[in-house]
Amino acid sequence: MSLTDLPYTVFVEIVSHLPARDVVASRRISRDVRAALTRSEVSITLTRIHFPRSLEGRRLRNLLETDNHEALAAVDWSAVFVRTARRYHQLSIAVPRQTQKIRILHDPDLLRGVTPWNKFLKLDGKTAPFHYWDT
Repeated sequence: MSLTDLPYTVFVEIVSHLPARDVVASRRISRDVRAALTRSEVSITLTRIHFPRSLEGRRLRNLLETDNHEALAAVDWSAVFVRTARRYHQLSIAVPRQTQKIRILHDPDLLRGVTPWNKFLKLDGKTAPFHYWDT
């Protein structure tokens, strides 16, 4: 007997004790496990368990409370669970998932200096010059 042959409630109870990252990684075990973990019912249940306060979890809860079955069926909840698990994993380890490079101007002839503002300190109607220059 395989893990995927268990009744739905028992299977979800076992899988719900795994961290979300391990659930996503477990999809690589076999085709049967992948098929079981990518079912919409399992993904909806895992999203409600692991990410109840996330944007996706609140949207899911709203759809379930309003009995909007058409909108619920239109969403790929397996992909939503994977995206949410990846985002929360990256947040937990404080490493960005992707970075974006910004091109800057490297031509020194086009660069101009900026004159500093005239700074002063003011208190109770008295004014004094600020003696420190901008860096």
